[in-house]
Formats: sequence, structure tokens, C-alpha cells
Amino acid sequence: MISLGLDIGSVSAKLAAVGDEEDWALVEGIDLYSETFSLVQETVSIRGGRRPILISAYRRIKGEPTRTVFGLLDEMLRLIPPKRIMGIRTTGSGGAAVGR
Repeated sequence: MISLGLDIGSVSAKLAAVGDEEDWALVEGIDLYSETFSLVQETVSIRGGRRPILISAYRRIKGEPTRTVFGLLDEMLRLIPPKRIMGIRTTGSGGAAVGR
């Protein structure tokens, strides 16, 4: 399962996806074909397993945080089937507003 994380600030937003070991093929395929999302070369090791991480570049909000975040999420959901997503967490100064 893949967990998504949104960092929403006053100027920009960024989306990250952390997968399980069985998500490597999916994440590597996204890295290969997506212009928005890149595989982080430093992986996270949890309970002895390597977990893939995808991140987007920071995207300027331009006064529209909700639109920016929904754009990032829409792009991600076109690449990852929703049934593979475990949850979404938000952080940053705009996290609470967009989370509602």
C-alpha cells in the first residue's frame, strides 16, 4: 500500500508517495514516465525492508492552494490506482485549510 503526504505552504505545495516493498515496480514505472514525480534515490528502510519514495517538485500555489493540491493529487491518482493508496496526510501552513 502507498501512503501520500502533502506539504502545503503559503507559496508552494509538494506531494510525496511512500510505498511498500511490493510497490517498487509501480513506483519505478512512474519515475520513468512521469514528468511530475521522481523516485528518491535514498530509500527508507523500515523493519528490514526498502521502501520506494516518489516526490513531486514544489509547485507554486499562486494564491490557489486548493486548486494546486487537487492538481497534484489528480496527477498522482492517474498513475496510482486509488485502491493501492492507504491514506493521505497533510502538513504545512496550508494543510488544515486544504484538508477540510
